[in-house]
Amino acid sequence: MCTNECVDIITLVISIIDEVAHHIYLSNVFSPNGDEINDTYKVNSSVILNEYKLNIFDRWGGLVFSTSNIENSWDGTFNGHKAGVGMYVVLLSYQLLGNDQILYLNEPVVLTR
Repeated sequence: MCTNECVDIITLVISIIDEVAHHIYLSNVFSPNGDEINDTYKVNSSVILNEYKLNIFDRWGGLVFSTSNIENSWDGTFNGHKAGVGMYVVLLSYQLLGNDQILYLNEPVVLTR
């Protein structure tokens, strides 16, 4: 028991891990109609990614767009032609800087004009 100016120090380390999506935003609709509003589909991230792969598939499972560069976006075309209006599937694989684990997101996106 202390009687004169005793101080106890307790150190507690708290780690907060955001497992939801690591600050990655995938839009659920885009409209490549030339009005300069949502004309391309692009992944937005507020964190630095070490690895990145974006694949977009049509409803039959055909690959319509693929990139490994987060700066690239899909303009709604396939083989030089406008892709059809409808539902597409986005498969994103990525790795956070400083982390060895590959993470995956699988989301639908609607192309409308």
